[in-house]
Amino acid sequence: MKIEITMKDPDCLEEPIDEAVKASLADLGLDADEMEPLIEKRTEKIREKMNHWFEYGEYVTIIVDTDAMTATVKERP
Repeated sequence: MKIEITMKDPDCLEEPIDEAVKASLADLGLDADEMEPLIEKRTEKIREKMNHWFEYGEYVTIIVDTDAMTATVKERP
């Protein structure tokens, strides 16, 4: 049986994206003033990519197949 679940969490992407971007830039040795514009630009690019699955940055639909025991994130139309 396939069950389609739509979840909403307006804050679900903010923290993980910020953490991933900061971790990816940590080894550059830049000071905070140099780092901030780079963090903002990379965060914006990742958010745009996440729109492939998340609507308005907060809605995501997951399809659970209880027969195959899988879960798949549904692409946005």
